[in-house]
Amino acid sequence: SRFVAVDETIQAYRFRIDPIIENLATLEAQFPGTPAAQRARWDRISLLLDRQRFAEAGALLQIELAKKTPVPAWFTAVGAQTLLANRSPQASVESFQKAFANGVEDASIKATFFYALLEAERTDEALAHVENLQKLISDTENKGERLSARILRARALLYTDQVAAAWQHIETLVALAPANTEVNGVKAEAQAARGW
Repeated sequence: SRFVAVDETIQAYRFRIDPIIENLATLEAQFPGTPAAQRARWDRISLLLDRQRFAEAGALLQIELAKKTPVPAWFTAVGAQTLLANRSPQASVESFQKAFANGVEDASIKATFFYALLEAERTDEALAHVENLQKLISDTENKGERLSARILRARALLYTDQVAAAWQHIETLVALAPANTEVNGVKAEAQAARGW
């Protein structure tokens, strides 16, 4: 079936990444202290994050941060996500802010920043970020990004115990995209919050 084919493609992609990670580690060992080795280190952290090998990615990143290695602009968002995955939310928030200052515009990165703010217990800023994100994305032609921003707003309402408002928002989303997995996921979260 189509879903089996998709799963097989994902697995093949993952099997290709692991040898690349090992090759990057070999490159680092062969050319220590060189720009090529440093680039390999950043690439390796990025791929480890992609593979959800969070502890390994976090350990490598902490080594670089301890050495005060200058973090390249393109890597700041990767670093922020790695810090968040390793339960360093405040450092993650600061890294996300640097990424945005460096011109990162990716909608999924901006959405992840919401969770970093929440984890850092900066709830008011997290909610303000979601509202601002929804305004920014409301004019985009990308329907997927608009839907994702609205789903994020529903989650923000749930996380702040505004269950009735969240449910009202989710009902609108269900009417717009009844078969969407994310919509149905947040609907299930809301139903659980309501005790259904």
